Amino acid sequence: MPNHQSRGQWAERQAEELLSLPFISEFVLRSPQMIDGTQKEVADFLILYKGSGLLVSQKAQEDPLSRDERKNELWVLKAAKNGLSQLLGALRPSTKDIWCEHPRRGRV
Repeated sequence: MPNHQSRGQWAERQAEELLSLPFISEFVLRSPQMIDGTQKEVADFLILYKGSGLLVSQKAQEDPLSRDERKNELWVLKAAKNGLSQLLGALRPSTKDIWCEHPRRGRV
């Protein structure tokens, strides 16, 4: 993992590459965000497939070895709740446009 990236950013790029294999990279969009001045990320990935969209939220610890097993379990529960909250927010009806990152196409 390069030093200039957080572990979370590194994990997102790895997941993007993996998801691009079955879904074709043109349809895997990273970091969908609302266009409302806040740059609030609504999910980690938007996968377009047969006219539908699949939102994916991914969480990663910066240093997973720094916690014991019990504290890791608590971190996972908290991260899962945060991810669910993020996805529920993305599913709320909105008139705001969303843009995404794409490795070849840039912002779309």
